[in-house]
Amino acid sequence: MAGSLWARRRVGAVAALLLGAGLMAAPACADLVASVLPNVRTVPVVSGQRAYATAFATVINSGAQALTGCRVVLPGDTSVGLDFQTTRVTDNSLTGVLNEAFDLGPGQGQTLLLSFYASRTLSRVASPVVTCVGGATSPAVEGLSTISLRFVGDPAPDIIPIGIALPDQDGIIKVPNSHLTGVFVVAAVNNGEAADIRVRPVGRMRTEAGFPAGLLICETSPMGACLASPAPVIELAFARNQVRTFNVYVTGHDQTPVAFDPAANRVSVQFTYGWDRLLTGATGAAVTVPAAASTVAQRRDAARFLGQGTFGPTQAEVRALAGGDYAAWLEQQFNTPATESHAAYLRRGGPPGCNPCDARYINALHESFWLQAVTGQDQVRRRVAFALTQLFVVSEVGSSLEGNPAALGPYLDLLETHALGNFRDLLREVARSPAMGHYLSHFRNERAEPTTGRLPDENFAREVLQLFSIGLWELNLDGSRRLNAQGQPIPTYDQTDILNLARVFTGMSWNGPDTSDNRWHGWPINGVETVAWDQPMQFYARFHAPEPKVILKRETIPANTPGQETFDRAIDVIFNHPNVGPFVSRQLIQRLVTSNPSPAYIARVASRFNDNGQGARGDMRAVVRAILLDAEARGPTADPSRFGKLREPMLRFSYWLRANGARADNGRFMIWNLENPTDSLGQNLFRSPSVFNFYRPDYAPPGDIAAAGLVAPEFQITHETSVTGYTNAMQGWTNYGYGWNEGHLRPDYSAELGLAHTPHVLVDYLAEKYGVVLSTARRDALISAVGAIDFDDWWGAERRVQNAVFMMLSVPDFTVQK
Repeated sequence: MAGSLWARRRVGAVAALLLGAGLMAAPACADLVASVLPNVRTVPVVSGQRAYATAFATVINSGAQALTGCRVVLPGDTSVGLDFQTTRVTDNSLTGVLNEAFDLGPGQGQTLLLSFYASRTLSRVASPVVTCVGGATSPAVEGLSTISLRFVGDPAPDIIPIGIALPDQDGIIKVPNSHLTGVFVVAAVNNGEAADIRVRPVGRMRTEAGFPAGLLICETSPMGACLASPAPVIELAFARNQVRTFNVYVTGHDQTPVAFDPAANRVSVQFTYGWDRLLTGATGAAVTVPAAASTVAQRRDAARFLGQGTFGPTQAEVRALAGGDYAAWLEQQFNTPATESHAAYLRRGGPPGCNPCDARYINALHESFWLQAVTGQDQVRRRVAFALTQLFVVSEVGSSLEGNPAALGPYLDLLETHALGNFRDLLREVARSPAMGHYLSHFRNERAEPTTGRLPDENFAREVLQLFSIGLWELNLDGSRRLNAQGQPIPTYDQTDILNLARVFTGMSWNGPDTSDNRWHGWPINGVETVAWDQPMQFYARFHAPEPKVILKRETIPANTPGQETFDRAIDVIFNHPNVGPFVSRQLIQRLVTSNPSPAYIARVASRFNDNGQGARGDMRAVVRAILLDAEARGPTADPSRFGKLREPMLRFSYWLRANGARADNGRFMIWNLENPTDSLGQNLFRSPSVFNFYRPDYAPPGDIAAAGLVAPEFQITHETSVTGYTNAMQGWTNYGYGWNEGHLRPDYSAELGLAHTPHVLVDYLAEKYGVVLSTARRDALISAVGAIDFDDWWGAERRVQNAVFMMLSVPDFTVQK
């Protein structure tokens, strides 16, 4: 610790003395360097008598020659007097005689007690210097060897920082890494009147660009534990003669390193009071933050990659991956086990460890989805599964699935289970899902009945071809349409194909150990429930169509073939159709990377769908790997105007939640009812208006995009109402968090709050955090808007951060994923 005395020639011992914080490694070019601690004193003047303001100083002879006859003087200032006396560094005790000169050998240091005095009220910044025989003089450096003196006529607080403790005890705050935190401890006593005191850390650099590191402070218990969350500024009532302790956190950030320059690059702790923020105490120490291990470009690329393959990157993930091996990261993700099923959340009624466990209805499924999307470690699996919810669509809207978590929870589990498996298995299980069976009406689909004219329902047969597997037109490997001899597109199927396929999907109902009428209808058997949403549908032979079935004119399944065998053979025919690779690959690229992938990009991914390199078809890991690692996804494109996609609203929201580690007190992500475009996102899980999803993959908004022959699917739900709704919703959420009561999701803005003192550093930090490349004009506008909010006003830091985050989430540079 570094000590300061509050009575002339009266010494109080401090446990571990460290004087002249930040000066223990003085610049080699200076022969004599001095520092003063504390940096501010406020003392009252009574009836014209002398009032004394004491401080400690350290002087170091860093030269090779001995110095003699050294004294401390105040050059050119006659309004303030100065006495000095040498002290013993080990216990603060006085040595020598008042104002007696002292000697300094080469590399030797000396500690001193300084006593400044005046007989009238005044304010001065005193710049004491040490001068020795022969002309050696220490330079006066603001904030290092200067002290702000206030001799006042009225009683006032006099906050004296009586100690600074640093881990290495060398007076230097060393942040160990460009994104880690250094901590130092400050102890202070109020030697004056009681007052409400404002305490804040302030950074200073030689440049005028602003201090680039994060600065937060908290008051601590005697054991060093924060009494409240660290903040940029804290307010407290400081009683007379009260001693209080504080932790100061200095967090490095990747924009700018802080070089070791004790005279220029420093962090001070300032104590102010009153509406005009009068400085009544300060102390400081040198700080150094190393340069980032990765470059801004590497971190930006990592954020871009993670933004495509996850629900949004965290800063820790970006820094860990910057400059690293993306392929290795993907393999690690592929082998990360699923955190937990949604069915388990629904059965328990809340997250693991919940008490009470009272999550209910469809809201419970939404809670489980958002919990895993934001906190789940298996991000790629869940992100791909979310993309699949928009390919294999089921919806509550206008269907028998309305408000049915028992149906939709297992369906989401199904997609997540097979998202990184094989597409054949995925297609097969989707077709057998009771949720899909209810939504597209092949559940309890019966064989034809000639006497009544009943025919099998064709709904699922049509959609499994049109939307889930091969599409309407035969495709080349690159996704372009094949043409016949007349130059016309070739249809993939006709009505006869639909009739044949509809027969395949007859006779399917609830799974179980028998095929009784009760189980077919879902009626209880001996009081036991037969409805099984979490089990694939099974075949009931008496309801299955016995006719032969010709599947896409490629295979004939003989009459009276059992239902399950018929089903499996039909799925195989669909799965092996040459359209599946380019059809599915294009839509997954659109959902993850870009709305308008080049034909070559589609062909490369479709080739991996057709053969993963080891002879396997439909390997979803190979497909995802090809999508995310492709040169078109990772590198600069030949035509940037064609690349990128509008982030869908749910992914903008999840990006914010993950980037800021949002959490709720009760552990529940109570995120419900997002589908309203007037006051929310206009998009919600399993709430699409039809089987065609919220937007078609080939949707092109009128105007420049359509005229250029491009598509922009997400623009189908982007209009004046939804843009206003999103903006208003995000303004509220970024300012106050999402939700209410015990389920209130609160973002962690601690890093941002530490940077709020410097607007351009805050804006640049957020741009990197959200993967945004700002134009110069937009960056300047954001910096100006943030800077217009008074940092020193009540809640000024919080308001700066909240508004900066909101603006960053609203600019086109973020809403459009590049």
